[in-house]
Amino acid sequence: MNKEHVNDSLVEIIGEVETDISKMTVAELKEFAATKGIDLTGVDKKDEILTVIQSHIEPDEQEQ
Repeated sequence: MNKEHVNDSLVEIIGEVETDISKMTVAELKEFAATKGIDLTGVDKKDEILTVIQSHIEPDEQEQ
């Protein structure tokens, strides 16, 4: 992977197993979803993105 394609703040969040995704920006949420293979086609609002992501990730990932 090219360094130019890496979002350092997102890597830091994932590296720390940050789970309070509600504090992420829309851009961070979209990148997080991409790393998890979650399709956000047609979803642009933060609350909708959060709902889609939360419906796809494991419950233990949300609580850590």
